[in-house]
Amino acid sequence: MPSHLLRRCLIAACIALPFTMAVADESAYPTRPITVVVPYAAGGAADNMARVVAAKLGEQLSTSVVVQNFGGGSGVVGAQKVLRSEADGYTLLYGTSSDMIVSPLTIDAAGYQPESFTPISQVGYTAMALAVHPASGLESLAVFIERAKSVRQPLTLGVTGIASLQALAAAMLIEATGIEVTVVPYRGGALMMNDLLGQQIDAAIVALPGVLGAHQTGQLKALAVLSAARATAAPDVPTVNETLPQGGVDVGIWAGLAGPANLPEPIVERLNRALSAIKQDPDFVKSQLASGSNPVAPQEPAQFKDRIAAEKARFAQLVGLLGAFQ
Repeated sequence: MPSHLLRRCLIAACIALPFTMAVADESAYPTRPITVVVPYAAGGAADNMARVVAAKLGEQLSTSVVVQNFGGGSGVVGAQKVLRSEADGYTLLYGTSSDMIVSPLTIDAAGYQPESFTPISQVGYTAMALAVHPASGLESLAVFIERAKSVRQPLTLGVTGIASLQALAAAMLIEATGIEVTVVPYRGGALMMNDLLGQQIDAAIVALPGVLGAHQTGQLKALAVLSAARATAAPDVPTVNETLPQGGVDVGIWAGLAGPANLPEPIVERLNRALSAIKQDPDFVKSQLASGSNPVAPQEPAQFKDRIAAEKARFAQLVGLLGAFQ
């Protein structure tokens, strides 16, 4: 081969080598442990389920999957850590609708948007419920709405935070029903639930697992869930839309796995396949139901991306109503 042709072949090979190595690395993924970042403190509902997902994911991928907690800033601290990481599939976010959608909509310093992530798959869904004390006489959502519209002193409605998913759920409920209530924001769910049990507030919006036990024992009553369908964990609790002729109320807490921007497609597909298998694992389904969450069907990354975009658009319309809660 003439020397000038040999030089051209060598140059072409050198140019193609990095791309070839990248493809090989992605096809062999994973070759080392994976870190799943939970943007909340250890011991909470998100952390507990993330650890179940991580254990199952490790089994599917034949590698170690380690959970790390980076709480703070309503999930912003952990989300930012993932976004600053290499897009190689070894640092992933166990994200929720709170930190991936609500926080960037309501916290200017978040520094990211829902579309900043690479969606992989939703892994679970938790309904939110409107709960009251049984002694309140508010035996149904219809009675709650009628009372809220007729009394001179507005009913009090507890939520956690003034710029949270629960606050947005309250805004959605108020807008859909046309009621006037006094929204009482709390720093944490425990204090809010104590006040509800002590009848210091009339009602509260809370994640279903947080009220399910008290509802089943009769200490509290879940009037309705704010999701489009009844919760698998509480089939006796109707949806808000079953009372409202116009419907339209649909808000809950989903959790899913996401990566930083530009996560390579082969890695996304590998992780998605693993999560699809996990979501069909009977033990995993049982653990979700026990926690009060709804199992979700396998889905493509594009479906998760579409859900994030749709919820961002819906929630953005409600953000302006949160100022009335302060």
